[in-house]
Amino acid sequence: MRLSGVRWRDTQRAARIFGVDARAVFPVFLFLVAMSWWTLGAAAAAIGFFAYLDSRGTTPPAAWRAARSWLAGPVRPVVSVRHQRQRTTHHDPD
Repeated sequence: MRLSGVRWRDTQRAARIFGVDARAVFPVFLFLVAMSWWTLGAAAAAIGFFAYLDSRGTTPPAAWRAARSWLAGPVRPVVSVRHQRQRTTHHDPD
């Protein structure tokens, strides 16, 4: 049986519009809704950011996870701070 047009193989790929990640379209949409110089700058910065991530070979969700991991640091406590028991010192009443 020959499958003509096996499109399900491309379902994992990110959507692209004019070679840019489709997630960059949202700031462009905001610019079109409220046209001003700062929204144009924000849209251009967003497109530049997505192009930079694409040149590094990563996706925005993967970059977000890497940034969160970097901000959290190398040491991760098993028990959260609010569930930890308070330290007490026991003095000998001599």
